[in-house]
Amino acid sequence: AQDLQPEAAPLAPAGPDFEPKAEEVFKAFQAYVANLGALTLDAEVAAAITADGETQEGELTLDIALQRPGNIRIKAVAEGSEATIGASGGEAYIYVPEISEYMTAPAPPELQHLVLSAAAGPLQTGATFIAELFAPQPYNQLMAEATAVRYVGEEELDGQACHRLEVTHQRIGWDMWIDVGDKPMLRRAVPNVQEWLTRQGEDSFEISMTAQV
Repeated sequence: AQDLQPEAAPLAPAGPDFEPKAEEVFKAFQAYVANLGALTLDAEVAAAITADGETQEGELTLDIALQRPGNIRIKAVAEGSEATIGASGGEAYIYVPEISEYMTAPAPPELQHLVLSAAAGPLQTGATFIAELFAPQPYNQLMAEATAVRYVGEEELDGQACHRLEVTHQRIGWDMWIDVGDKPMLRRAVPNVQEWLTRQGEDSFEISMTAQV
């Protein structure tokens, strides 16, 4: 079985415009998630990208469940088609009920890469952001090319007090809301990928996350 517990790798160095409070909140989220035995994530991705006068559109719904160590299940629905992708006991699999096809292969060393296989075209942008949340060190993954991280303050979402962070990135930016308290779970994330895309377009999605210890 694959062991998803994070290695004792150093955190990415802070940038010159990283506010200490923002770093503190995000690292608390990373530490909390790293010690969870199980967690689930639901996400909806909608994208429309225009290039050379042609527009590509797509919608993707992801229902992801991670059970440490080594088990992940991703239910993906896109354009009316459904697939279940996952890994267990070192073996990855994909099942497409529409054509009754079941395929297996060795599981990748880092199971978050399976999230990327659920998306294609413009939807890859959203899937990449979601996959990085499942990395052993999501802080390193998401902040590697960040140029500024700002602590906006506390806001209430779904009746829960949350810290709001605003991240400016070389390619992508996003706002994140992380629960206040001793269980700092990600409540919502809204990436802004306009700077990541080198052509005109729109790409927006929201993420909600729940967990059980």
